[in-house]
Amino acid sequence: MTETLEQLMENVPSVEVVYSSGVKVERGNELTPTQVKDKPTTVSWPAEDGAFYTLLFLCPDAPSRTDRRCADTWHWLVVNIPGSNIAEGHTVADYIGAAPGDGAGFNRYIYAVFKQQGKAEDDQLQSDMPLEKRAKRNTKEIVEKYNLGKPIAISYFEAKFDDYVPELLARLPKLE
Repeated sequence: MTETLEQLMENVPSVEVVYSSGVKVERGNELTPTQVKDKPTTVSWPAEDGAFYTLLFLCPDAPSRTDRRCADTWHWLVVNIPGSNIAEGHTVADYIGAAPGDGAGFNRYIYAVFKQQGKAEDDQLQSDMPLEKRAKRNTKEIVEKYNLGKPIAISYFEAKFDDYVPELLARLPKLE
């Protein structure tokens, strides 16, 4: 996975993501943490009948693009999704909205969907991933470990600090 985000996006369909605030993720558009604070109402991608998928929503820029000591931070992880029916998948990490730091500039937030080789067994799954274990993830290692390959759909947006971020951060453990 040495391709840049932009190169990956040239070769795969977009993940359709729509939030209750009415905003859509559209390949690098600017959204605010306030607009994306709640779990999306729509997340879909081109899916094959009978196939299972993994959805990962992450920030590779935590705490900023120039200081990535907490990259990759996972904001949502759902596995064993039949087709694109997320409600029937297994949530490993509940949704957390964008939380770029004050003065960090724009952080990228990526939705990536991977086709699984089959349904993951219960003994491979974790539930309720603690918030403090979501930072500094090695996404590439997980992708390789579970033989997920390259994303089959991807989208991202950029967000910078707004007035909602302190409210969100007050509920999360410090990720230093």
